[in-house]
Amino acid sequence: MSSSCPQCGAPTTSQNEPLNSTVLTDTGTIARCLKLMRTNEPPQVSEMAYIQAVLSKTGAQLADLDGKIMHLKAQLRQLEDERAVLAEYHAENTAVVSPVRRIPPEMLAEIFSWTLPFSDDFDECNSVRMKMEKSPWTLGQVSRRWRAIALATPSLWSLVFISGKAAANSRPMIEAHIQCAHKLKIHFHGSSPKIELFQLLSEHATCWEELDIQINATLAPRLAALRGQLLSLRKLWIRWDNPDSQHAVESLKCFETATSLMAVRVDYGLRPLPVFFPTHQLTVYRMCCPWNSHREILNLSPNIVEARIAVTLNSPQPDGQVVNMGHLQRLSVYPSNVLEYLRAPATTRITISSWEPSQQNRVTSDLDTFVRHSSCVPRELYLEGLPDANTTAGILGKYPSITSIALVFTGGGHKKLTAAVDAHSTLLTHGNTLAFPQLQKIYFASRSPLPFPINYAPFLNMLRSRWTALHGAGFITKGAVTGPDPVTLKGLNALRENGLNLSLGWDTIEARMLLDAWAYGTLWRTW
Repeated sequence: MSSSCPQCGAPTTSQNEPLNSTVLTDTGTIARCLKLMRTNEPPQVSEMAYIQAVLSKTGAQLADLDGKIMHLKAQLRQLEDERAVLAEYHAENTAVVSPVRRIPPEMLAEIFSWTLPFSDDFDECNSVRMKMEKSPWTLGQVSRRWRAIALATPSLWSLVFISGKAAANSRPMIEAHIQCAHKLKIHFHGSSPKIELFQLLSEHATCWEELDIQINATLAPRLAALRGQLLSLRKLWIRWDNPDSQHAVESLKCFETATSLMAVRVDYGLRPLPVFFPTHQLTVYRMCCPWNSHREILNLSPNIVEARIAVTLNSPQPDGQVVNMGHLQRLSVYPSNVLEYLRAPATTRITISSWEPSQQNRVTSDLDTFVRHSSCVPRELYLEGLPDANTTAGILGKYPSITSIALVFTGGGHKKLTAAVDAHSTLLTHGNTLAFPQLQKIYFASRSPLPFPINYAPFLNMLRSRWTALHGAGFITKGAVTGPDPVTLKGLNALRENGLNLSLGWDTIEARMLLDAWAYGTLWRTW
């Protein structure tokens, strides 16, 4: 803030010396010149000498100050340069003692594994492919140590994804994956896949551990030629490029000699196609086909512990023959009447999909038949479709052994879906006579696109009423436009902070994976 001389009103320097102190003139002239600075009047001839003297003095002072400023700036630059050198040296020494450097290689390799893209990434969007900008390739660009650990960890390189849009430079990258990996997890998708890349992978068929393949008429004979080579294959997912691609193939026998195969998933398309497996060693089974095809395979698969049995629409009704599955623990069926033809005394987790309203009336009776004939004790129940709250209440009331329930709301439109969410939230709220205090885990989810926000407040109120007795809870939505409102979200986070194991997700890959895990048991990513 500038100051002025109390006698003449002229501006003063930092030493409180008026800028006109060396210019000899009367105070009247000084006052007159100060007035000129505040108006547009021209100076008189007698005043010009004074003004010129002031200009001369202030010019000299400005030059002196500019010189001092330049000198100080030079000193400042020198100090800043010295500081930059010292800061860099300090940072380098800080990095030397960083805890990250002391992480054991095996632990760092485990951390690296969590940077890999999920298989869901590939299944949802073909634009997500192997790229230099993605893990594991980015890991080698951080430091020499990271690069060495990444290259020495075969599991980081096992995942190979090839789509019909595979980039021209895919082959060198795939060759690098093959060289670094001991086992290969292959995802081969697309309407016009790169046959030359499939041939490259086929040369290492003995290393295939997982195969997710979209077959067409061109690939089928090349796949058949691998019979006897798929000795390491443990997981298999077969799907068809389009319905016409099935007509050129009579059967697939190349997997019959896959002696390590334990988990299979087949999406048949329009017609069931004979696919031969070493059925006696299968432990995980997931197929959608006519019931007769299911029965034929299941009767030859005594060791299955997890099954997803979906019967295709308009397929012949079951003939009454029952399939005994002595080791089955986790069962998922569509529609519910499949339960009438299964006997599985070891089953504890049951998932029932019933998307048509007409099927809701059968859910309870079909479940009763299965439990009675199997003499099993259900502990986890998962209802998918548009569960009716009265049906849910009846099942929970009849089977107090059920301690975990997941309700996956699908179809019916926004109004019916929100009504079902509200009804089940009210049903399970503590204090209601039908609160079912035996429940330890409660999960809500939705697979349907949700163009309008859901009211999560009833779900929050339900959790608040019983959270001290819960071991786990969650609300997962696959296609929600938004999550809870800020007030509700704050309440949900407060429960989590107080110790509730609460899973929340709004249309994320992780949320969809968790949803599949609730519904089907094994977390196979997309499998």
